[in-house]
Amino acid sequence: MYVLAATEYLARPIGRRPTPAIVWGRLDLLAECLAQGALDCVALPVDAPELTARLHGRLSALSALLPPDLAAELGLDARENRLLTLLWQAGASGLSRAVLTWALWGGEFTASRRLDVLISGLRKKLRNTSPGRKLTIHAGRGIGYALKVEPVDKL
Repeated sequence: MYVLAATEYLARPIGRRPTPAIVWGRLDLLAECLAQGALDCVALPVDAPELTARLHGRLSALSALLPPDLAAELGLDARENRLLTLLWQAGASGLSRAVLTWALWGGEFTASRRLDVLISGLRKKLRNTSPGRKLTIHAGRGIGYALKVEPVDKL
């Protein structure tokens, strides 16, 4: 899930727009953003609690659910479990750093490295997934993070 300005969203060619996206901006641009594929819109001035609520609502509405045994199997703490669930639900499209930070720390967006540290720890734990599946977190420059789920061939 991406959060970006309406002007930035509309400036990108249709095939190159990040999806799913929540767009913020002037009211006169939001209808066009929705018509061209934005998932949701927030008018200026952006209210941080409203944006947080919309992000949580959209992320919760995604249909894919984390397998219930996976968190226990990996020994995840609450925040690692939430991160893995968010990435699982987002699928191949992934989530931006800003969205993950908002979802995990409730709007305390800072330039700290705590998201990097959390992802690093989760990557180490994912190396120990059960036989039959391989989970890896991929980073995309300027995009964010995505979870890749691959079956493991048994020879």
